[in-house]
Amino acid sequence: MTVDTEDGRGSRSSRPLTTLEHQVISAILCADCPGVLELRAQLSTARVRGNWTPKGSPSIDLEVSSVAPAAPLSGPTLPVDVHVYDDQGRFLGELIVWLSNGKLSALEYAWVTDSAPLSLPNVEMLRVLPR
Repeated sequence: MTVDTEDGRGSRSSRPLTTLEHQVISAILCADCPGVLELRAQLSTARVRGNWTPKGSPSIDLEVSSVAPAAPLSGPTLPVDVHVYDDQGRFLGELIVWLSNGKLSALEYAWVTDSAPLSLPNVEMLRVLPR
């Protein structure tokens, strides 16, 4: 993962989640899967550490409080499938919640369209299914 921070120097400055970022992650964490209670608690402390490249990508790296409870998950991703569809029902891509030692570490928007998305999708465009 390559991080492009706002100052362009790769610093570790962070910012609060936008309303849309918080809504999307909250919607994903409504899934019935192991560790979701701990991850919801982490979300209240989550901050964006930087956007992925290319500049303007809606994929973000996250940091959470060191005292937030870790989820009992050993895998690198949340065990859910999050598909994105447009209002015509066309598949646009998927969202992946990355974890590091049971903590939220990134939200990736992997798209299948010709053009990269400029923002995260609205929650109405998501279909979240446990694996």
